Amino acid sequence: ASPHVTGGYLCLKCRELANNQVVDPMAMLLAMLKEAQMDDDQALNIPDYEVIKKLGQGGMGAVYLVKHKTRGEKAALKIMLPRAEISARAKIKFNREIEVMRGLKHPNIVEFYNHGEVGGIYYILMEFCAGGSVDALAGQHGGKINIDTALDIMLQALEGLAFAHAQGYVHRDLKPQNILLTETSNGTVAKIADMGLAKSYQQAGHSGVTGSESSGTIPFMPREQVSDFKFCKPVSDVWAMG
Repeated sequence: ASPHVTGGYLCLKCRELANNQVVDPMAMLLAMLKEAQMDDDQALNIPDYEVIKKLGQGGMGAVYLVKHKTRGEKAALKIMLPRAEISARAKIKFNREIEVMRGLKHPNIVEFYNHGEVGGIYYILMEFCAGGSVDALAGQHGGKINIDTALDIMLQALEGLAFAHAQGYVHRDLKPQNILLTETSNGTVAKIADMGLAKSYQQAGHSGVTGSESSGTIPFMPREQVSDFKFCKPVSDVWAMG
């Protein structure tokens, strides 16, 4: 291995586990911590948190519900999948999500708490939205949401989106799965989540990923995102939201 490259290697045993499609990345993480004889929480730099359950898993990461052991506060812990760790492109997208989230503080954007790395596995600690996604809400009502509820959710999400655009960022993957809901004393609050594809549109074309890059979710992608992904502008997000 090159002495100038760090954090991008897995031992042969872990690589074999990754290639065999590990179902739960937490199992690998805990095994690595045990091997290193480190305390789970201390090594993750999130003292006093315990994992409750897995909330979901996508192509690049898995998200877990965690709880503070003394205060009882809940949070969401996103871990890059072991197989994704092998990919430099996946690491760039994960780091991009951290960079974007830590710079966007708004009531309608999922809040960033902390991030770290242990044994080559990266994580993000963020706000937990107990109401789930808009996609899940629609699923509970036969695939559709009544117009009043949908309008309230969309207007709130647009507030978060407008703030992100004002800070120079374009999301590039808006969809019902990436708008989360949480309950407050003032009612249901919608929050934009999953900033893995977000980038500065003011630096279009300088994504840090070389070669051809084309990502998003087809039903919510405007034509310009399909043909020229790196040069998406705020209007592309507005189209997706509509």
